[in-house]
Amino acid sequence: MRDKDTGKQLAAVYVPTSPNPTSGYIEILPMENVILTDWTTEEAMTFVVTGGTNAPESLRFSQKTKQQEPIDQR
Repeated sequence: MRDKDTGKQLAAVYVPTSPNPTSGYIEILPMENVILTDWTTEEAMTFVVTGGTNAPESLRFSQKTKQQEPIDQR
């Protein structure tokens, strides 16, 4: 998505709750505030269900893992 006023690229981010990840909420964030992790789906779900007590040993947090693609504005 894009902000109509600024043109900034936005992302709808689902934030699951623990221990039931089917209850959660959605936040709309600027893409520069979104950090893509290198976790597998299984690692991410384990992290959520255990309330963060069971996490992978490492996390890429300081930089994005791949370049963001521009969105076609038709």
